[in-house]
Amino acid sequence: MSKKVAILGAAGTLGACSAFTLATQGFCDEIILIPHRRENLVKLYQIDLEGAVSGMNQTKIWVGGKEALREADVVLVCAGAPWHQISSRMELLEDSLPVAQEVGELLGRYARPDAVIINLTNPVDPTNWLMQRLSGLPRERFIGYSFNDTIRFRRLLAIHLGVPGTAVDACVMGEHGSHQVLLFSSARVNGVPVAVSEKIRSEIVAEIPKIVPRLEELGQGRTVGWTCSIGVAAQVKAVLEDTGEVFPCSVVLDGEYGRRDLSATVPVRLGRGGVQGFPKLELDAGEQAQVEACLDFLEGTVRSLEARFPKVCRAAGVSS
Repeated sequence: MSKKVAILGAAGTLGACSAFTLATQGFCDEIILIPHRRENLVKLYQIDLEGAVSGMNQTKIWVGGKEALREADVVLVCAGAPWHQISSRMELLEDSLPVAQEVGELLGRYARPDAVIINLTNPVDPTNWLMQRLSGLPRERFIGYSFNDTIRFRRLLAIHLGVPGTAVDACVMGEHGSHQVLLFSSARVNGVPVAVSEKIRSEIVAEIPKIVPRLEELGQGRTVGWTCSIGVAAQVKAVLEDTGEVFPCSVVLDGEYGRRDLSATVPVRLGRGGVQGFPKLELDAGEQAQVEACLDFLEGTVRSLEARFPKVCRAAGVSS
């Protein structure tokens, strides 16, 4: 069975970092770099990457047009609007909607029906909903990348608990943004549940909203490409190797958590078909209330988009 990954928007930080990580890990047969813009830069990346991994593995790296999407088992959507300084990812929505519309229609035309799409275009939750609906691809095969929230949560837990980062497991649900829900009840150290004090909880909750502004204030016109590339590579591997590993991903819900027709981060089991199941976490009362409030927010965001995209409403059988 083939293991081909296409990267749409390969010239940007997310696309380039993901290409490098996938190429060096060596579990893909082919990596197809598809420019959204700056085609010559993508050609340079292809030459450089090919040389970099030539003594490491047999991964084939090549540059293709949109028609090359037909060959991919997994498509990474790394296309996005031009960078500008923000304090919240949701501020990117207006600029990202034309990109999401273009990409959704492109995937509907060229992506294979059995391909798995991993979307990294921010704000991930509404763009994931829009792309999936416009593409007509099954929701199980459309994954919004929000794993960075969980990676950061685990790192902060490790620091505050005084343990190695590799020992910590925990999960974030909800929005890939300011409404994310930190599930302290899911915290584990070396697989053992751990009680997190109220002091540590409050310190971590206070730290999370500072992360995006701290990065943006540096004014460098890029985002956290290496963190994303590590998380993306883990998810791509789970899909291609059909591992069934559980990740928090933004997916379009259809009755899960009592919601339909919105995309939100929930734990899912990943494999060759994309989402293979929805493992349930036991939430405490406070977390459950936070999740409900977050889903209300995301539902309101999606409903506000429906009048602007009537084609999506017709395809989904939703009345606007």
